[in-house]
Amino acid sequence: MNKSESVTKIFAALVKAQEELKNSFKSATNPHFKSKYSPLDEIINGIKPCLAKHGLAITQDISGDGDRVTISTLIMHESGEWIEQTGLTIKPAKSDAQGTCGAVTYGRRYSLQAALNISSDDDDDGNEASKPAEKTKGDFGKAVESIESAGTAEKLKNIELALDTREWTAQEQLELGKTIKNKRIAMGW
Repeated sequence: MNKSESVTKIFAALVKAQEELKNSFKSATNPHFKSKYSPLDEIINGIKPCLAKHGLAITQDISGDGDRVTISTLIMHESGEWIEQTGLTIKPAKSDAQGTCGAVTYGRRYSLQAALNISSDDDDDGNEASKPAEKTKGDFGKAVESIESAGTAEKLKNIELALDTREWTAQEQLELGKTIKNKRIAMGW
């Protein structure tokens, strides 16, 4: 965390704001996990009036290295004092625009909530996060077809990632590994 030389006024304003800030209403549902959460726009709309009342404003900076995105959250006070929460870094699930933008939105939402000590998700005490990923039975024929039809290296990488979420027999794993290797050679990498 970075901060201005003096933080007396911003800390006093944050104490007052946190007395009034409420955890966000969970109005959206994650279709993959069937969990409720607050969209970023609801969180922002919910906190802005309270922050403004106490002379506070927030801005978020997004940077990246081509593989991961990093979100920094800056809380500013009208006195010129500031606090910056730095370095929430996320690797997008997919390496395309949709995956990157999804990671940015997710990162902004959680960085903002952490900076203001509010929550919008159900707290399961880390139970879901600590469970191993559940694999589903894979369709071997479709997997081979998708590998063989991959037109770009990026598409092949995405297929490989998707294959990791499936359950394969030892023989299927060997065959898929050979198919991927042969496709890589054919693509020149």
